[in-house]
Amino acid sequence: MDIRKASILAVDNVLKEGLTDIFQRPKELELIRNPDFAKLLVEKVVKCLQGNSLDSLDISPIDHVLIPKGRPFDFRRCALIQPLDTIKYLALVLTLAD
Repeated sequence: MDIRKASILAVDNVLKEGLTDIFQRPKELELIRNPDFAKLLVEKVVKCLQGNSLDSLDISPIDHVLIPKGRPFDFRRCALIQPLDTIKYLALVLTLAD
């Protein structure tokens, strides 16, 4: 799939489905509803993916948080990925898995 089309689909998917089913939807995602902001976001993702190197992706380190499970002292370690990085990962997968 074309990088631009994959980036647009990734942005649309994050707007529709959110980032994760574990954490609450961040308020910043509502910015994507603005067409101008969404266009800038797609351009940034396309630029990162067209760099053809891992350094050009400009991925932030993944943070982890502990989420309580059902019983006391029972936790699940969950990755907390930046929203832009989630869009980059999704666009990358869409380009490879046509």
